[in-house]
Amino acid sequence: MARLNISPEFFKAEIRDGFPIGELMKRNWAAQLQVLQDVKEMCEKYNIKWFAYAGTHLGAVRHKGFIPWDDDIDICMLGEDYIKFLYYATDELKDRYKQISAYSWGDWDQRAITRIVNATNMEFNAERLDEWHNCPFGVGTDIFPFYYIPRDKEKEEFILDLLEKIDALMGVSSYQIDLIKQGRKDEADELNEIITSSIIGLQEDTGFEFTAEKTLTNQLSMLYDQVCRFTAEDEADYVTIYPFYETNKEWKIPKEKFASSCMLPFEMIEIPVMEDYDFFCRHMYGENYMTPVRGGAAHDYPYFSNRIRMLENKLEREDLVNRLHVDDSLSLVFPEKEGIKKNGENKCKVLYYTGVREMMIYGEYVIDKIRDIFKYFEQNKDHLTLKWCPGMFYSSDKKVIDYDRLVPELKKDYEALIEEYRNSGIGELDESGNPETEIEGCDIFYGDESLLSDFFAHTGKPVYIQDYHTRFAGDELEDFPIKESGLFGDIANPEFEDAVYLEGGKGYAFAKNMNAFYKVDKENETCEFIKFFSNEIPDGQYLYTAIKKVNEGLLLIPGAAKNAVLFNPEKSIYREYDVSVDTLSNWHDFVKYADFIENDGKWYFIGERYTHILKLNPKTGEKELIDTGHEETVWLRHGAMREGGLVKIVASNTTELLTFNLRTEKLFVKKTYNTKEMVPKLQKIADEIPNLIDVKLNLEGNLDEYIGAVFESYSKNDKGFIIKENEDWISFAEAIKYVIWQKTGVK
Repeated sequence: MARLNISPEFFKAEIRDGFPIGELMKRNWAAQLQVLQDVKEMCEKYNIKWFAYAGTHLGAVRHKGFIPWDDDIDICMLGEDYIKFLYYATDELKDRYKQISAYSWGDWDQRAITRIVNATNMEFNAERLDEWHNCPFGVGTDIFPFYYIPRDKEKEEFILDLLEKIDALMGVSSYQIDLIKQGRKDEADELNEIITSSIIGLQEDTGFEFTAEKTLTNQLSMLYDQVCRFTAEDEADYVTIYPFYETNKEWKIPKEKFASSCMLPFEMIEIPVMEDYDFFCRHMYGENYMTPVRGGAAHDYPYFSNRIRMLENKLEREDLVNRLHVDDSLSLVFPEKEGIKKNGENKCKVLYYTGVREMMIYGEYVIDKIRDIFKYFEQNKDHLTLKWCPGMFYSSDKKVIDYDRLVPELKKDYEALIEEYRNSGIGELDESGNPETEIEGCDIFYGDESLLSDFFAHTGKPVYIQDYHTRFAGDELEDFPIKESGLFGDIANPEFEDAVYLEGGKGYAFAKNMNAFYKVDKENETCEFIKFFSNEIPDGQYLYTAIKKVNEGLLLIPGAAKNAVLFNPEKSIYREYDVSVDTLSNWHDFVKYADFIENDGKWYFIGERYTHILKLNPKTGEKELIDTGHEETVWLRHGAMREGGLVKIVASNTTELLTFNLRTEKLFVKKTYNTKEMVPKLQKIADEIPNLIDVKLNLEGNLDEYIGAVFESYSKNDKGFIIKENEDWISFAEAIKYVIWQKTGVK
C-alpha cells in the first residue's frame, strides 16, 4: 500500500466556494485520502466494484474533490461486493486498519454500515504523524451496502416487517439500557418479557441463533444485514439502503445504474462514480445539485472538535506550566466571589483570552476573528478597555504536541499578530500566564472556554464565550445592533403571538422574545411586567406556546420550557408541572407542545414536532407517554379540535388526520383527510387565538428586575454568568451594557 505523495501546498489554509478550510482539516483530508487509496487498491486486487457515495460522489462531480464543508469520505457497494469486501478486508487490511462492522466489532450497533479506520484514538507522536500526513486523528472510510428490493411485493413486505421488528427491539433494548444506567432497575425488568418474546419471534422467523456472548444490539445489527440480503439480483429491479427505504419507499435506484462506472478526479487521486452520475446527483440532491449550498456534514463540523476538547485542559495547562515555570502539579487557588462592584465608572475593562485548544479547532477563522475584536475595541475605546491574554503555541523539548507540524501557518500568523498588537496601543498585553494577575481589575471575560474562563467565573462576574463563526461588525457600541431580547431601555418591547389569554380586552400573555409574563390591557394598550421565569434559560424560541383556562387558573403550555405552569391570577400563585420527556429528543430543541386537552381530571399535552401525547395527573404529578406509533416527523402547529370523546389533530405539513380517543387513549392515523371540511375548523381555532402582533403596547413598571433576573439565570454552580456567543440570548453589546449599568447604577 503506497503512501500518497501530497504537495506541501495542499496543507495550507485556503478558501473554497467562500468557505474557509484550515490546516488541520487539510491534514484530515489527506489522511482520509490515504485510507481511501488503500481501500481502492484492495478492491482492484480482488475485483470488488465500488462507487463514491453521498457527499463524496457530489464532491467528485462538482468540486473534483471534497465539498469544502465536508470532512469525511463515503463509498458504497452492492450487497455481494460488500460481503466480499468484508471477507477480504479482514486479513488484507488487518496490519494497517481496523474493520468496524457488526461482524468484527463487539459493540457495533449501527445498521448497514462498515468503517475502515486507521485508529480509534488521537495521538500526537512522531510515528503517527509521519505515517498519516501529520494528522493526529483516527480517520477512515464509511462503506454503505446497497441491497436488492424484491419484485415480489409479499416478499418485500415480509422483509420490511422483519426489519421493523428488529428496529423496534433495538429501541426497546436501548431504552432498557438507559433505564439501568439511571438506576431504574424495576422499570428495566418490566421490559424483559417483551424483549424475550421478540427474540423468540425473530429466531422463529429467520433461524438466527441469538447468544449471550455478544450484546443484543450487536446481534440485531448482524441480523438486520442478513435480512437485507434475502433477495437475489435476478429477483429485483431496484436496490436501496434499507434503513432509508423503511421510511421512504422512493429511496431506491434501478440496479442497472450500478452496472458501469467512470473515473473522476478527487483531489490528487481518481475514484469511481456511477457512469450516470447526473442521475445519482439529481436523485440525492435535486435538479440544482451543481449549485453549492453551504452547510456542514451530517455530524458536527469539524468532527475533530470534540476529540481535541477531550484533551480537556491539557493544552492550557502545558502553556501555564511553561510560562509560570512550575511543575506539572500546577494547582490553582480560585478567587473568592466578588461580583461587579458599583464604582461610578462608565467604562468596562474586558479580559480577552484566546486558547490554543479552540484555535486548533477553528484555525481558519482565528486571525480574522481576533482582528475584528481589535477593531471593535478600537472603535469603542470611550466605553471599553481591552486586556488580551494570548494562549501560546508552546513547543518544548518533550514535543508533547508539535504545533509546527500541525498548524505551522496559523502559529506563524498568530505570533505575528501578538507582536503587531504589542506595538499598536489598542490595549494591554498580558503574556504572564498567571490567572491572578490576568483577571485583576477586569469586569468581564470574553474569549475561549478554558482554565482562565473557569478561574474568572469564580469571581461572580460575567463570562462570555466567543464563537469564531461570529464576526463583529465594528459598529460603535451605542449603535451596535442589539438582538430583540428586550433587555434595555427603549427596545424593551415584548412580542406576543400565541401564548395569550384575553377576556374583555384584559388578560395575560407570555412574550415570545423574552422570558417574561405580562398582564395585558388591550383597550388601554398597556402591559405590565409581572414575572421572569428564572428556572428557564432564555433562548427566544417560544418558551410557552399557549395559555388555556383551567378551572380558576391559567395553564401556560410549554414550548422550550420543561415545565407547564398553572397560574392563579387572583392570588398570583404559580405551580409548576414537569412535562419533559427524557426519552424523546426534538430536532429543533424547542416548541414541544402544540395544544392541551383536559378530560376527567387528567391533562393531555399534544406534541408539536413529533407525534406523542403526554398524559399528566395534576394531583400526583404522575405522567405517562402515549406513543402514537407514528415514526415520521409531523408538524402539529394548528391545535387540537375536540369533538365529544375524540380529539382531532391535523398535521400542517402532511395530509394526515390524527384522531385521539380520550376513552381508550389510542391514536389513529388517517393518511388523507377532507381538506375542504377540515380547513374551516382550523381557521376557527386560529381566529380564536387573541393576536397582539399589531397592537402597540406601552410598558408599565420597572424592568430592572427583569434585566437582572435574565443575567442571574445564567449563573451556574454559583460561579457567575456563563454566556455563549451566538448560542445564548444575550448579545456581547448587551453584556457590556449590563456591566456598565452595574458599575454606574445608571441604565
